[in-house]
Amino acid sequence: MSCDGGRARTLQPSGRTTRSTL
Repeated sequence: MSCDGGRARTLQPSGRTTRSTL
């Protein structure tokens, strides 16, 4: 979750949206 959250933050301000897309 740490890696996912960090990566999502860099790509998009919303980790939820990035996680959903991934």
